[in-house]
Amino acid sequence: MIGAQARPFLNVYEPIYASLEEGERLPAYQLLDMSVSRLFATSFGTLITYVNVNNVFDQRNIRCFTYNEDYTQPVEEYFNRRVVFFGVVLQF
Repeated sequence: MIGAQARPFLNVYEPIYASLEEGERLPAYQLLDMSVSRLFATSFGTLITYVNVNNVFDQRNIRCFTYNEDYTQPVEEYFNRRVVFFGVVLQF
C-alpha cells in the first residue's frame, strides 16, 4: 500500500495499492522446525513419545500489515513465535 484517499461521502479512507512492479514485498520468511520422537515397546503395545519445536530460533516473521483509520500508520502483524509441544501416543 502506498497511501490513502478520502471518500468524504462515505466518511472513510480508501487504501491506494502499488502495482506489483512498484510495491515492496514482505521480508523473507525464516523458519526452522525440529521434531524428535522415540518408540518404546511395552507389554501392552508401543509407546510413542515426541517433542516438536516450531520456529526454533524464534524469528519474527511478518504475516501482514494492518493500518489505522486513515492508513497512515502501518502496524506489523507476526506469525507465531516459538511453539513447543510434546506428547505420548499408545498404539495397541
